Amino acid sequence: MDTSFPPISGVDTSKGIVLTGGTAEGYRQVLSMFRKDAEERLQKLRFFLYEGLNAGKGKFPEKHLSSFATQIQALKGAAATIGAAEVSDEAARLDAAIKNKDLVFLYDSLPGFIDLLAELVKNKKSPRRH
Repeated sequence: MDTSFPPISGVDTSKGIVLTGGTAEGYRQVLSMFRKDAEERLQKLRFFLYEGLNAGKGKFPEKHLSSFATQIQALKGAAATIGAAEVSDEAARLDAAIKNKDLVFLYDSLPGFIDLLAELVKNKKSPRRH
């Protein structure tokens, strides 16, 4: 099993390689797909946050909850698969808040999650090579 891969900040690459089939090349392909998907989902998450700000209520707009849940659940699973435990854990907290309809928590937590995910995407674009 080929588990050698350049380190990526915030990612357990060894775990990711194992979870994606056991080869660095396969993992690299999954990372590429994750990056593209995460960039698209980041745009949607920023829209949700913007909608909350425009609502002027200081909370997440309930009308977007179903779509938001889809984005968060997809990111939770995908992040876990590539070995990005912190992003996956944060997504799980947001997912729990969605299920509890804790809109204030969602509104308050979304900016930090967006920053965390954006940093991961940035780190994945240029992994350090040895």
